[in-house]
Amino acid sequence: VHFTFWPSGWCNLQDSSSSAAAGVASVGPPRCPEEVLGSSASKVPVGAVVHIYSPAHNKMFKDSEAFKVVEAGEGTFAFCGKGNRFLRMTSGPFLDNTDAYDDCSSPPRTAEFKFLDAGHSGLVALWSPKFKRFVRMSTGDRLDKSGIRDKFTLPSSWVWEQFQLELFLSTTSTTTTQAMLTATDAESVCAVASDCASADCEQTPFTSMGCLQGKCYHGVADSHCQGVTNSRSYDGMQEG
Repeated sequence: VHFTFWPSGWCNLQDSSSSAAAGVASVGPPRCPEEVLGSSASKVPVGAVVHIYSPAHNKMFKDSEAFKVVEAGEGTFAFCGKGNRFLRMTSGPFLDNTDAYDDCSSPPRTAEFKFLDAGHSGLVALWSPKFKRFVRMSTGDRLDKSGIRDKFTLPSSWVWEQFQLELFLSTTSTTTTQAMLTATDAESVCAVASDCASADCEQTPFTSMGCLQGKCYHGVADSHCQGVTNSRSYDGMQEG
């Protein structure tokens, strides 16, 4: 037997005695089509503070460091961390943080990423237009980068480049994070669930959870809660 490749692009196993009609198949090395993901993420949690979690390694980036997701223009986004330092890709092997900025409104080009929908379970991939590489977690809990991908597409087998952005909830009311994610007591007062049916309670990535004990609550689904009894926590779950 030997391989041929057909105009369809798929590999075909063909008996060595078979004859190939002109223009239908040509003998040579098989060329299998690469299954790729190439759609921009439809929901980017702009304004939310998130952890970058790798399902492939079951690890958070850098001891659960949290970043605020901000728009960077032309369909790109950036991660603004503690001290207004942006997560950036560099010419070196690993991603690092920029120097401190006055605020999170003007990230540098090295910190701009496009969000690609990784196709399932809310996973995303992060592609740098400047370096034409994807953010990756290969070993440990540090982020490095993939090989060059000129096009904004990700092979579906590249699981090290697929991440889940998990919402960070601070328990300290004086922090920027808490102020951004929660309303004041006066704003959250409710009598029935319909009182909470507002655009504020439905901002991505939140979903309104209705009225509980006179207050509106909204939240984000946490995949780690699957199978955990109500009111119980899982190992490593943040308090709040």
